[in-house]
Amino acid sequence: MTTCEACGAERRTKVGRCPACGAGASGSGASPAAKPAAKPTSAPAPAAPGSALVVWEVTTDAAHTVELELAPTGRETVRVDGQTVADVTKWTLRSEHQLSVGSTPATLTVSAGLSLQPKVELRLGGRVVPPTRRVAPKAVSSPNLALGLLAGLGGAALGKYAGVSLLVVGLAGLACAGLTRALLPADRKAFAIPLGVLGGHAGWLALGLLVVGPSDVLLDLAVMGVAALWLALAPGLAPVLLLTAFEVFGLAVNGHAILGVPFGAPEHRALSLHLGLRLGAVVAAWAAWAQWRRAP
Repeated sequence: MTTCEACGAERRTKVGRCPACGAGASGSGASPAAKPAAKPTSAPAPAAPGSALVVWEVTTDAAHTVELELAPTGRETVRVDGQTVADVTKWTLRSEHQLSVGSTPATLTVSAGLSLQPKVELRLGGRVVPPTRRVAPKAVSSPNLALGLLAGLGGAALGKYAGVSLLVVGLAGLACAGLTRALLPADRKAFAIPLGVLGGHAGWLALGLLVVGPSDVLLDLAVMGVAALWLALAPGLAPVLLLTAFEVFGLAVNGHAILGVPFGAPEHRALSLHLGLRLGAVVAAWAAWAQWRRAP
């Protein structure tokens, strides 16, 4: 007779698995003794400020807690029942971890899409397990930080050049974005930013229409209104493609027109703002669509 190293039960031989707990023996020719499943943590570990903590609570041979923490610097840490099992730094667009949750093999994948917001997926025994909860704000990856800085610098430069026109655009855009964010359901709030850009552009055009009188901006206002309503009421790829096609056409028209206008002239300033708003609307719409498509 011998004693099982895993559970302490008596067994007849050191070879083979324990009939009480199923653990392998540590003797010659046998697999190492299996450790008992660690007691799951009662609550996920607090994430560092600015990082994202995604938590799964799964049951295999016992209850387990899987945590993925993403830091703004691109550093990621994976823990199973509080024990770090993978620690990788500076992921770019995709990283994959092979780990075990209890006795079940698992794969944890982190990737970034068009909006560069991290997407995480846990496959346990070949099946996707949705996260049970998320703690702390979404991580801001290094590419996101760089894009944010570039957008801020570009907006500041455009604002300095366009002058008071950008103030009108900004006030109208902020009002539209705030209103749509308050009214839209939770799964559509990502579209508040492109709707804000469209609202700011449309508000500026409408003001010009009131001051100058009837002009060729009526088509812009009509298409912007249709695209904005479509995005708000039935978001998807179709309204994003419509908006993209229209704005690309507008970029071509405005880009051709600006070539014949001297730098610094009022018309050049206005056309520069048109170009910036059209480009911003396209980028914001695709980023929002990618975030909306990835949402659970």
